[in-house]
Amino acid sequence: MANVTSSMIGVNLTRVDASTAQQFPLGTQAQGTDGSLFEYVTCLSIISQYNAVVINEVGQASNLTTTNGGPTGIGKKVAVAQVSIPVSSYGWVQRQGTMLVNVLADCQDIVPLFTTATPGKLDDVTVSECMVLGINTVSSTSTASTVTAIGAAPLQIFPFANPA
Repeated sequence: MANVTSSMIGVNLTRVDASTAQQFPLGTQAQGTDGSLFEYVTCLSIISQYNAVVINEVGQASNLTTTNGGPTGIGKKVAVAQVSIPVSSYGWVQRQGTMLVNVLADCQDIVPLFTTATPGKLDDVTVSECMVLGINTVSSTSTASTVTAIGAAPLQIFPFANPA
């Protein structure tokens, strides 16, 4: 995991803060030495390590699905939790840089990734209006697993129209 380059005191990208111990304002961002970008959020659901999450306008994160990432989710921020975060707790989620992410079986590398019905898991199966812009895996997998991915820009939902 990257070292923090921002001048904020007390940033620990792997620490999870209890619901009564908020350390930073929601939406606070921290840059990493490797070009990574992390955002401080509170969790509306239990978020497992490496799950993709959607962040609403007030800094609350929940596991990303096609339902909450669909047409009403366009413009919402997306990140990947590099540590597990319990419900109502606070933690850092990664929006850019080299990261690990959970994907479904038979996910190919270097192709667009989309939301799925499985909370927190991405896949290369096209879902209209639910493409996660800016993320690609660097290896393919035949089983549902955790793979390395590159977030080239702060991740977000993109209004992709399926040409099929």
